Amino acid sequence: METEKFAQAHQNNQMEVVQLKRNFIVGLLLLTMLVGTSVVASAENIVLNWTYATNATVVSIYEQVIAEFEAENPNVTINFNPIPWDNYWEKVQTDIAGGNPPDLMFMGLSFYPIFSESGYLLDLQTYIDADDTFDLDDRFPEEKNAFATNGRVHAVSDKVNSTVLAYNKDIFDEAGLPYPTDDWTWDDLRENAIKLTERSGNRVTRYGLGVAAADYAIFSHFIEQAGGDFFTEDKSRALLDSPEALEATQFLADLILEHRVAPYPDELREMGINTRFLTGQVAMAYVNTGIRYEAESARFDWDVVRIPKHPKTGNRQTVFSSDAIAISSATEHPDVAWAFVKYLLENGANRIVETGMYLPTSVSDMEYYVEHGTGKPENREAILLSAYDMTVPPIHLRWGEMRDKVLYQEVPALFSGDLPIESGLLEINEKLNEIISQDEY
Repeated sequence: METEKFAQAHQNNQMEVVQLKRNFIVGLLLLTMLVGTSVVASAENIVLNWTYATNATVVSIYEQVIAEFEAENPNVTINFNPIPWDNYWEKVQTDIAGGNPPDLMFMGLSFYPIFSESGYLLDLQTYIDADDTFDLDDRFPEEKNAFATNGRVHAVSDKVNSTVLAYNKDIFDEAGLPYPTDDWTWDDLRENAIKLTERSGNRVTRYGLGVAAADYAIFSHFIEQAGGDFFTEDKSRALLDSPEALEATQFLADLILEHRVAPYPDELREMGINTRFLTGQVAMAYVNTGIRYEAESARFDWDVVRIPKHPKTGNRQTVFSSDAIAISSATEHPDVAWAFVKYLLENGANRIVETGMYLPTSVSDMEYYVEHGTGKPENREAILLSAYDMTVPPIHLRWGEMRDKVLYQEVPALFSGDLPIESGLLEINEKLNEIISQDEY
């Protein structure tokens, strides 16, 4: 959903880089976060501009939280500017290039390295270290990997999701098959997907499995499950020429091309996996945990388990899907901005969780959800455990160029039969490394 315009502009040196001056002075102001008490002890009238990209439901919740914050802190005004996904990065780029960056901004995984490298983000680590009420250790480990530079956090997650295997219990019952369990491996997944696929002649009328194999995040995590990686640790080389990458890609391709138990990439562009699952067109599906929100109207019984593990490595890495909030290093009010971010997380996060669209961002809140949550899915323990399976998708300073020029075109071709698996991976890997060679990470 993110456009790559900002990444491309950065990589091609076409964006006018502004001089961002940090006004970050640590320890001059201690902030309190007591409910009903002003968190901003100042007589000065302060305005914070917040540019954000999300859906209408979250916007509505955040507007409520902003109103509450402003009521408790009448000297502070939050100018909230929600931007459609497709226009967000272009808007932020334009504001920064024009010398008018927002005080607070939405931050995505793919763009974090670019913003951080360019010095646009305030270092939040000193605030976190000095704040006894903000426990970074109570947040999922991958957040620190995703939004930290040189071990220092520059953005905090406000929404998190992982990936689970959802399954239609009615279809399993009709087929007389036992439900999936956390002990399933790739072999169990393939075997049951074959059994659950229905055909009318040569036409598939119901797929046993829905998996977005061409999605780089899903694709890369199957490689990790096989014991490989997308890049070397220092991001200096792509590793799609590894045996592990070949094994993972061949497994996914066989599900789609040989066994015909999962939709082609073109079919998923016409109708996504969630819709196919909710309309009974696939029996099982790799889905984002936000399926809880969409499946409220499902007319069948369903549940989830952790995604199947690799039969030999035992790995089951899944996607760390997260949105975050960052503070501009150019803000004139870093202390107030941090106070608002904390207020937002404390007063808005659980309201968002209640919608079913996202998971809690803290371990303690997640454990509470598992213990006290209601409704579907019943196996909330699988969602908690899946959160510990999360790893950050491939991220690189030149990731936008890689996706636009290589991955978006050629990875789907692997799973549509238009590109041979082994030679195709080598070709993709060579093109990625050619892009990497043009710039140091």
